[in-house]
Amino acid sequence: MESLRRLTSSVFDTGPVRLVRRASTGDVHPPDARSLELTFMTERLAVVGTPCDGPTDKKRNQVNADELAQYLEANHRGHFMLFNLNALEEDPQEDTTSTIRLLSLSWRSEDVESGRERVQTVAEKLHEQMLEFNWERDGMKAHTPPFDLIFRICYALDAWLSLDPQNVALINCQTGKTRSGVVVACYLLFTKLADDPTDAFVEFYRKRWDMKALTPQALRKKTPPSIQRFLSGFHALLESEKPSNDKPLLLKAIIFRQLPVEVQPCVQIWDDYKLVFCTDAMHLGESGEAPVLDWNEEDGFFAVLWENGIELDGGFSVLCSFGDDYDNADDVDASSRVLFRYADSTLFLLPGLVTLKKYDLDLMKQYEHGFDEDQFSVDLVLHESTAKKRRNSVRVDYAGTNAVRQGLVEITKHHVVLPDPAMHSNFIRMGFSETPTTFALQCSQNAPNVALDLLHSKGLSACFAKEAADQVAKKEEEEKSNQNTEPLEASMNQPPMRRQTTAEIVAMQSQRSRAVRQALSHYVRGATEDPFWIDDNERSHKPCNADEASGVQQTKLKDMEEYGPYFRMLRMGCQKEAVKQKLMMDGLDPVILDLGPDAIYEKVKDRISTAHTVSKLQDDIKCVNQHVDENVDTSLEVRLKDHEVYSKYFKMLKMGLPEGAVRQKMLADGVDERALDLGGDAPFSKLPKNAKKDASKSDVKLKDDPVYAKYFKMRQMGLPEGAVRQKMKADGVNERALDLGGEALVSELTQPSGENNTLVKLQDDPTYAKYFKMLKMGLPEGAVRQKMKTDGIDERALDLGGDALVSELIPSGGDVKLQNDPIYAKYFKMLKMGLPEGAVRQKMVKDNADARALELGPDATISQLSPGGDAKPATKGATLKPKRARKKLHWQPISEDRLSNINQQTIWEDEDDGVAFDMDMDELEALFFANQNTGSMKKTSSKGKTLKRKQSVTLIDGKRAMNAAISLARVKLSYSEIAEAVTQFNSNGLTIEQLIGINDFLPTSEEVALVSGYTGDKGLLGEAEKFIIEISKVKRYAPRMESLVYRLSFASRNTELSASLSNLHKACEEVKGSRLLKILLAMVLKLGNTLNGSEEANGIKGFTVDSLLRLGHTKAVNLKTTVLHYLVRLMKKNHPQVLAFQDELRSVPLAARESFEAIDEDFKKLQKGLASLNNELGLLEKVC
Repeated sequence: MESLRRLTSSVFDTGPVRLVRRASTGDVHPPDARSLELTFMTERLAVVGTPCDGPTDKKRNQVNADELAQYLEANHRGHFMLFNLNALEEDPQEDTTSTIRLLSLSWRSEDVESGRERVQTVAEKLHEQMLEFNWERDGMKAHTPPFDLIFRICYALDAWLSLDPQNVALINCQTGKTRSGVVVACYLLFTKLADDPTDAFVEFYRKRWDMKALTPQALRKKTPPSIQRFLSGFHALLESEKPSNDKPLLLKAIIFRQLPVEVQPCVQIWDDYKLVFCTDAMHLGESGEAPVLDWNEEDGFFAVLWENGIELDGGFSVLCSFGDDYDNADDVDASSRVLFRYADSTLFLLPGLVTLKKYDLDLMKQYEHGFDEDQFSVDLVLHESTAKKRRNSVRVDYAGTNAVRQGLVEITKHHVVLPDPAMHSNFIRMGFSETPTTFALQCSQNAPNVALDLLHSKGLSACFAKEAADQVAKKEEEEKSNQNTEPLEASMNQPPMRRQTTAEIVAMQSQRSRAVRQALSHYVRGATEDPFWIDDNERSHKPCNADEASGVQQTKLKDMEEYGPYFRMLRMGCQKEAVKQKLMMDGLDPVILDLGPDAIYEKVKDRISTAHTVSKLQDDIKCVNQHVDENVDTSLEVRLKDHEVYSKYFKMLKMGLPEGAVRQKMLADGVDERALDLGGDAPFSKLPKNAKKDASKSDVKLKDDPVYAKYFKMRQMGLPEGAVRQKMKADGVNERALDLGGEALVSELTQPSGENNTLVKLQDDPTYAKYFKMLKMGLPEGAVRQKMKTDGIDERALDLGGDALVSELIPSGGDVKLQNDPIYAKYFKMLKMGLPEGAVRQKMVKDNADARALELGPDATISQLSPGGDAKPATKGATLKPKRARKKLHWQPISEDRLSNINQQTIWEDEDDGVAFDMDMDELEALFFANQNTGSMKKTSSKGKTLKRKQSVTLIDGKRAMNAAISLARVKLSYSEIAEAVTQFNSNGLTIEQLIGINDFLPTSEEVALVSGYTGDKGLLGEAEKFIIEISKVKRYAPRMESLVYRLSFASRNTELSASLSNLHKACEEVKGSRLLKILLAMVLKLGNTLNGSEEANGIKGFTVDSLLRLGHTKAVNLKTTVLHYLVRLMKKNHPQVLAFQDELRSVPLAARESFEAIDEDFKKLQKGLASLNNELGLLEKVC
């Protein structure tokens, strides 16, 4: 043992930092756990605050770093580990001047000098014994980690505490509450120290925050459901040792009901690591599928539907936020926009419908009162997924030694210390295993003697005893085999399991790739020269391909029974054209002769099938052209590429346009697209002249019809069906085409919907088919019924089923509800859309429809409307009064606990002095309660006497006229004074902003001609038209206005341009003169050449600046530390002054904001404006 210790001392560098230190000789007593506010959850697991340079403050979750280091040094020297649950590169507090960063191996340029010194001090005092377990997601704060990560944390805690009875673990997070509490509760469950998840969470709060009277019931009320669900799920995994669902799921739809918002909300979906979908940014995820969004403001209904679904694997979160666009988005807290959150995992969900109520979601307290407990709900439609396997996760059933081994693996992965590669390789060569070697070097800070003691410790040796025995046996076996080998081979034999450095790996891979290329080229050359590889029949001197060289047997065309006889005909001397003719007669593609006999069938079969398809298409065209007179001399006819109709399409192909786009254009123009199949050299007579006339238009498929083809193209491109239907309505096209589908014929679209349609099944009827399709996609029946109500469709169709006939939906004897009758349904739909009842009645009278239907109501039947029927209107008492949706007031209430804890008197306690006032409930309901029949409300408002006002005449575009009037209203001058200012090149009191606004709305020549031709009363013209009349009196008003704007803005633009050029010039001078930057780049150059295995003679002499960005991407063998981390360590050790290089580059941040292109463009605009101004001045002098 002693000889081994001396050997390691002579081989290894002892390193700059040692764990073994002398005890302090001062009389100052080190602080104790109570003064540092350390809370021991178990005998050796403690929760600690965030280290800082200020005093210890438990309420702020802070602990003095110096005192913490002294305590650990005095009580747990060499036996402590800090588990940090936040990102090490971030400050634990907002106050960067008083908080010490935990980061010890990273460095950022914006850190001040004192900040770097404090980072180094904390790292040294805590001996860099820190693990980083961070589960922050980019843009989202998550309180609970992924289940995979929490098991890794528990394994690491258990392993650290099991290795040595003196080891202690300290847990730290930013607030010291939620994250620390979740980890502590899970660890208590993991080690069987607690049997119930809530009891474990209560134990944390009782000890850490002195809440002795806290009960599980009280904690459940205050804990968000997602945290309770997480702890229960973790406990279930421990009990069952496997999840209830180990496969990913597809989210096909999310449906929200009764959302208390007035605009479409923003919905985000996150997995354990990143954002996978967002409605606002239309983040479509990996599938790239655009969903269908259905938002109904009246009842707060919002549905997000995917055809293929979003794949969820493991944990996921659904966030619903306000959809408003904030002008001060930077000043608004992102969390204040969130309405609620739902977090869960696919490990505990099964395919089907998941309905969530108010108590299942994490509701923000300030908005919680706005959600109705009965009507509000969220539905998730989940389907099975077979797209990919589950993400690799750690096993949940490790126990005993296996659990400790897995925990050591996690410690080595998350430790902040990078093991020394040379020491690591030497320990591996001595027979130690990979994981314990890495662990020992990290815990000893690369001190070899201390690492060796750890490797020989009882706990570490017991865990890896079997591996060590296997290594020894393997080593002995290799030594025996080496004795029987030749001396040359023995000298080249490497020690077992040698850990190579990055530079050695790169060099070896480069040498290996060169050797493989040389061997392969030599092998191919030999195969080319060998007559065995040459075909005996054709004797074509071609080198063998890679498949032949590798010995893989693949079928050639000449060896196939189907094509072999034709290649034998060629060898017998038959003409190639004759053989091709034979192939065509046999129904085969003659292209196989062009491919050659040695072509591999597997590689060319796609070309054969494609060519065969084209050949069949050409045969079909020939069959169509059989009626063409064979005696016509085609050489005298006009070719298609020269024809006046078809020539432009062949020119499009020559210009490089895709053939599909040209065919689409031909369909839109009503031109026969088969001309492209014949080719441009074919005569015009070959094209069937009567093909369009003979074939009835009604026999064309809807997707091929020129009128409807573009709409089906829109659907294929992913546009929502609602948007396409809106476009069809705007174009006056029958939207039933989408219901029938692209494969349906035009004749099906144009056939009358009479009695024959009543014999059609409901699931095949265009009106009802889409709703049955929604049910097949897995949408809840309630959501489909809600959609049918919104569209005014009879929802009884769902009760009858898809196989029922349309005739069954219509009652016999004409006893149909008025809202379902084809004649009266549209009028009730008008009322629902908010049209005044008077306008609807007038429309009914014009259409010769009985206006009494409105008095009877939508639920009355046709028989009541007939002369012999009961024509009494339905009374209010006949039906139950529905619950009316109301507008919610979104305020932030003060909780009763907070009010009761305030010692001072508040205004809310003055009950005797309550404010008394009368509230008109009728007025309140009319304003804030949604009426079932909006038409009645419109009716009362329409009866009021309307004010008559004088209408203005608008001649130009309405929107442009309105914007111009708004801009002109900000100017206090008359239109004639503005025109005079432009004429005289004098601003006349106008600001540059006002001139720019006027310049944007200067009229075009067409608008001037339109207004000038007006012969009516010019006093009735709008403000924009009056301005056009005045400004048009100025000659060359547009160039003069541009020159006037240029003259007034020249000084400010010149100053900005000069400042930009000055920033660039100063930055260039600072970069050229920076001594520290040159040292830094030289260190990077030397480090890069060393890693790439380049010697000084062969190394590169320089690199591009963007190469610096790659330093943070290349990671070490522990997959934790990057080259950038290691570079900072080198600089701190050798040239610490280089870390302040940014002090010599103070102008670089300003220059980084500039753009050479923008400066050049601004300068050219100034030159152009100056030339225009000189031109206008010259013309003005001539006039004067």
